[in-house]
Amino acid sequence: MSNQTTTNPDNLIEVNVPVTAYVKRYLIKRYGLVHKISKRSLVGFMMLDLLDKTFEKRTKDHSKTENYTFLIGEYYFKKYGFSLSTDHINFLSGCFDRLFNEDFLNFVDTELLKGRLNAYQSVSLFLEIYKIPESELKHDSMYKKYQRYCEDKIKEKKKNKNKIIVN
Repeated sequence: MSNQTTTNPDNLIEVNVPVTAYVKRYLIKRYGLVHKISKRSLVGFMMLDLLDKTFEKRTKDHSKTENYTFLIGEYYFKKYGFSLSTDHINFLSGCFDRLFNEDFLNFVDTELLKGRLNAYQSVSLFLEIYKIPESELKHDSMYKKYQRYCEDKIKEKKKNKNKIIVN
């Protein structure tokens, strides 16, 4: 599996960003199998700023087992470029990890505010929605992540479901 820049049959440039399997599932659910970048999405906006016209051979990040594909149309290809440096690829990969985590934490907070599920059940629902199996991401690990984020305020969030609690 490489993270190089290629051209597809529609003459769109493909840029592959290495991600973990569960982040790839999340990105597919959020953006589709591939994402054609534009200034209208946060990801596209960021990538356009990072593109350049020089090609660099990249080393593989062995901790990231999957690639998520972004497409660059001809206009953006000519204006901004077709390649991302290793540093920029790593930056984007880290951004996707953080985006996943922020969406997870916000999802659980929102479910608690609705008052129908507790935090443990909300974690289960999040993993179910994004079809993330236990083998890729442990439920208990995610629940503990949420506990650390809340700093032991989970019960308080559940009780105050009609109020917004800012950490």
